Amino acid sequence: MPLTGHQTLSYVVGFEKGYFTAPTWLDTASEYTVVAAKFLVPFLLLSVTSFLWWWSRGRDAKGRGVIVPQYDAPQDMKALEVGTVYDFDVQNKDITATIIDLAIRHYIKITETKVKKTLQKDTTEYSLQLLNADFSALNPNEQQILKGLFDDSPVGTTVEINKLKNKLYTTATKVGKQVEKDLTDQGYFRSNPKSAGKLLSGIAVVVGIILFYAFGVIGLPGGIGLGLGLVVVFIFAHAMPARTPKGVETLEHIKGLKMYMEVAEKDRIEKLQSPNAPYAAHSPEPTKTVELFEKLLPFAIVLGVEKQWGEQFKSLYTTPPDWYS
Repeated sequence: MPLTGHQTLSYVVGFEKGYFTAPTWLDTASEYTVVAAKFLVPFLLLSVTSFLWWWSRGRDAKGRGVIVPQYDAPQDMKALEVGTVYDFDVQNKDITATIIDLAIRHYIKITETKVKKTLQKDTTEYSLQLLNADFSALNPNEQQILKGLFDDSPVGTTVEINKLKNKLYTTATKVGKQVEKDLTDQGYFRSNPKSAGKLLSGIAVVVGIILFYAFGVIGLPGGIGLGLGLVVVFIFAHAMPARTPKGVETLEHIKGLKMYMEVAEKDRIEKLQSPNAPYAAHSPEPTKTVELFEKLLPFAIVLGVEKQWGEQFKSLYTTPPDWYS
């Protein structure tokens, strides 16, 4: 049957046994060993190197390992700093907590307004009023936040938060970088949390490029091994921020403060009376007052326990505080 253009033909050729030598198990094993090596060499080189790097440089110093309740923040630390030591990062909640702290200290007043909208869901908007323009008693980061909100405006100036999003983001970024640098300089972190993993990532990229060019003929197995190895590297790079002994001691204090704020009084009594007494108190618990609630509220916010903390004081507030309306 004649073939026309673009048509194909398949055929089968058979040979009697004995013309070719059948592959042995060693031949098969060698073939798979080569493929496995192409994958494992770049993968293990990158993975093991990044693990050893993290093991030697990226772990917290050893602490006491015992958390006991604390009734105040670490000495001279504000909520912004406590939140950063706790999770290595200046987050939006840390800036929010600082703004609330400044309101509690009567530098600003926060006003909440319910806005009714036609054919849309009602929204809540917030405005800030400047009550005290003398920032000399504040630390530099608090001053930076207030200046970012009000510039050099006089007392009585009111700004709306939703109109300051871009400006507040810029201010928060600057403050975040400064807080992380200050805490590193003060000995809480082994290196700046934002740059702790950059050296490892940079080395990984260089090694990856070298492997790519050195083993450019390793094909798909090598490419997969190289790719997965880089993923492992970047995971360890993300975990590189580490605390010094001073930082770990402070972290344990912070965890003790969080323990106190998130556990209701009845639960604390039960834990104190349990056989193991895991909530062993080391000093008298302070009396619950509005002043205590407001003093620790910013810290509750950065530690994510503001709801539990507020629940313990809901019976004390009969009218809104003077810093919030």
